[in-house]
Amino acid sequence: MASDSSSVVAAAAIAVEEPHLIRRLEPSDNTKGFIDLLSQLASCPPVPDDAFQARLAEINALGDDHFIAVFEDPVTSRIVATGSVFIEKKFLRGCSSVGHIEDIVVDATARGRRLGQRMVKYLVEHARASGCYKVILDCTPELRGFRLCISLVWCCYLLVLLAPTKVDRLPGCHDEPCIVLPSTPLTQLSSIDDAFLYLSLCKVQ
Repeated sequence: MASDSSSVVAAAAIAVEEPHLIRRLEPSDNTKGFIDLLSQLASCPPVPDDAFQARLAEINALGDDHFIAVFEDPVTSRIVATGSVFIEKKFLRGCSSVGHIEDIVVDATARGRRLGQRMVKYLVEHARASGCYKVILDCTPELRGFRLCISLVWCCYLLVLLAPTKVDRLPGCHDEPCIVLPSTPLTQLSSIDDAFLYLSLCKVQ
């Protein structure tokens, strides 16, 4: 498990350019609109405070291997952006690690300030300080242009099915199979109930 020093390194890396306060998720953030913010990303019903504190304690027990970062607006004291990264420990490449960035969302009232870019940069630096050789960000295809703003390299489309029938590889993908194909042609998969399509982005250190 990485030490807390990686959090310090990541914070220092962007402190000079970010007027908002970026930090680790804290117990009091349940009253600062954190759950409301997540609901702008996906279904996220209200979480009772005792459940919030219990889940946060579980996450914090993992140290820097599961890190949830937030931007707190210095004027309103509301959480206006968040993102998380978890560190996958591998045996490949000499027991290396891979960072997975998830749940990037910026409040509708705070968009256009590059908070999303800065959040991803913060999390990438956290993963780098934790010894990750690459960082993977999953997002929907319409956000593909976002990776150009944050210097991520397009890797492949990743199709995750509820009942996969075949494993194959897309042209241009790296050294691991990265798509699960159904027997039904991709062009016929028009429902979110059939498949979840993500754009897998990675940055190799």
